[in-house]
Amino acid sequence: MGGGGRLPEAEPVDLDLSGTPIWVAAAPLEEDTAWVVTYNDGRVEAFRLDGGSGEVVPWLTAPHRRPAGAPRLFVARVGHLELVSLGGVPLTHTVPAVGGLLGVASDGRLVSDTEQAPPVSALPDACIVEGEDGSLAVLSDSNRRYVHGVLGDEFEAESIEVLEAGDVRE
Repeated sequence: MGGGGRLPEAEPVDLDLSGTPIWVAAAPLEEDTAWVVTYNDGRVEAFRLDGGSGEVVPWLTAPHRRPAGAPRLFVARVGHLELVSLGGVPLTHTVPAVGGLLGVASDGRLVSDTEQAPPVSALPDACIVEGEDGSLAVLSDSNRRYVHGVLGDEFEAESIEVLEAGDVRE
């Protein structure tokens, strides 16, 4: 996997992977780091990098395969990593929200697994982001005013919808 970066205080770690990665993500886990790799055949592997010794050990994930077409999100649970997806959210990742998961459906509606999602007209490929105060923001109100397609398609956002934590209700 190509790429580069500069982390002057970090020690490089080499890891033999069992396939061609299409997605690699990491998250802090106590004093260690959890790494999740999704391969081009849908398999998922997780590793735990010991923060003290630098030793890399395989770690448990659930499920071991990514559901077809599901964007990737993993959540650290006690003793394992959980790969999370929300049905009907094919283009972007889901996010944990108050009481459940929230995502953007292919028609731009917000969908939730446990809550009533607020009526937002998001871009179908918009990513929901969370602010430090727990609020959520998503690009919304699609328009074709800018036909250059510089961001990958002909649709651009006209607004940013901000949802306070109380806007997503059970």
